[in-house]
Amino acid sequence: MLDDAPPTVPLAAVIPFDSHLPQRIEATLQLWQQLTGSAPPPPIAPLTAQQRRRLTLMLRALDGWQARASYREIAAVLLDPLVRSQSRREWLTSSHRAQIIRLVRDAIRRMRGGYRDLLSGRYARTHDRGASSEP
Repeated sequence: MLDDAPPTVPLAAVIPFDSHLPQRIEATLQLWQQLTGSAPPPPIAPLTAQQRRRLTLMLRALDGWQARASYREIAAVLLDPLVRSQSRREWLTSSHRAQIIRLVRDAIRRMRGGYRDLLSGRYARTHDRGASSEP
């Protein structure tokens, strides 16, 4: 830190990308916390197997939706090929249909900025409930 710099001037850190990078980043974060009085961030819990599976399904459903596949086509590929043989009435009340619609809706929300929740470790707290109903 520069002795002649006013206290309002932002500080910068130069961090070499070498074998000690993780330790340097941790030390820089600790310095920032000391200077700003910030609390350390909560640890980021890894995604559960179920969360990883759902995110994978969301990405695959989004790919199908963006390729203009119908919800029924997406469900047949991702969930159960037998949905192709369901009557229209059975399909409209199918749990697979509801699941695919939710997966696509939640994937669109993630694509439009909700992915930041994953980066900050907030997947479980901001899980896709309450997202807009637009697909």
